[in-house]
Amino acid sequence: MRWLSLARRNLAEILRDPLSAGLGAAMPCALLTLFAALGRSVPAPLFRIGPMTPAYAVFSFAMLVMFSAMLLSRDRSGGLFGRLLATPLEPRDFALAYALPFLPVAALQAAACYAVGAAFGAPLGAGAAASAAALLPAALGFVGLGLCLGALCTENQIAGLGSALVTAVGVFGGLYFDPAAAGGFFAAIGRILPFASAVEAARLLFAGSCLAAAAAPLFKTWAFAALALGAGVLAIRARARR
Repeated sequence: MRWLSLARRNLAEILRDPLSAGLGAAMPCALLTLFAALGRSVPAPLFRIGPMTPAYAVFSFAMLVMFSAMLLSRDRSGGLFGRLLATPLEPRDFALAYALPFLPVAALQAAACYAVGAAFGAPLGAGAAASAAALLPAALGFVGLGLCLGALCTENQIAGLGSALVTAVGVFGGLYFDPAAAGGFFAAIGRILPFASAVEAARLLFAGSCLAAAAAPLFKTWAFAALALGAGVLAIRARARR
């Protein structure tokens, strides 16, 4: 539990910058509001508020990549990360200390999306609570990607790569169209990337499907979380050896 002090410090740093967390919730909520209003005029399946609500909650976690990466990168450039290397902390301790403080931020972002969805008529029953089983690994996976970028990239590089990732989540996660229905390149990339699986699992559970029905995409989402966090630990270890 040596990482708890660093985790508390990181949480304090996050709370000192509420604008970033606010933007992470504001953009998905604004898009959800726009498409929900459009859905009232254009009754297309893509614009149904029920499937859109958990999908945009997952999309909001893409913002965590840049937030977590920037926090670690600033600590590197400011010298704090180098001083921490002289402590008994292991790379996995760094990963825990930089990842877990972002879970409350992820919860607030998801709650904001669910509140907007409820305002447009999305049912917030047992399915909404069950979809947390898909939201948790998705949040951990995105923060793991942020740790990789924060350990290996500069702040300028993080801004560009983070923006590209946000776009990829929207396109290949099925928020704007169904990649499988598009076929070809979009379907192939959508199957490889984990974003569509996270969205699918959240949608199924939100709609009231049983856990077994969402088992396959949920397993892929947890695998994404494990791989991303593992990559984050390796990236921190590589940075520590330089």
